[in-house]
Amino acid sequence: SINNKAECLMDWAYSLKDKREYENALDKINESIDIFSNISYKTCESEAYNLKGLILEEMGETLPAFMAYKKAVEYVRDDDEFKGSYKRNRDHLLQFIEDEEFICPECGNKLMITDNFCNICGAKFEEPLHKKDKSKTHYSDGVTLIEFDDED
Repeated sequence: SINNKAECLMDWAYSLKDKREYENALDKINESIDIFSNISYKTCESEAYNLKGLILEEMGETLPAFMAYKKAVEYVRDDDEFKGSYKRNRDHLLQFIEDEEFICPECGNKLMITDNFCNICGAKFEEPLHKKDKSKTHYSDGVTLIEFDDED
């Protein structure tokens, strides 16, 4: 089935990521996301976006990784465990990008990446983002945050 093709592309992307072949892995992920976007029953579209985020994060592409994780949270279906995991991936990047801006898709107003709604037109943006105290790590199990060098 068409879902199987997308899932095979994702499996391929996981193995490419493990070999640090990031560009090829992203190609496979984007191909699977294209397939998911054209079918109504999506088995693992949120997982595809999460994997895209993991790859982009390993490449040091913090903002695109954050946006991919946001999509993963948005597309996850009634699965609190995955949703929680994707939110943790997303929110631990906030400290690196909280000064970034984006444009409201409804009215074009300039907003901060952490805004949950537009103060001009009232458009709401998916799940609220939680800024966190920079001095605390996000994980209680001893996993440390990865620090990125802010080099452009």
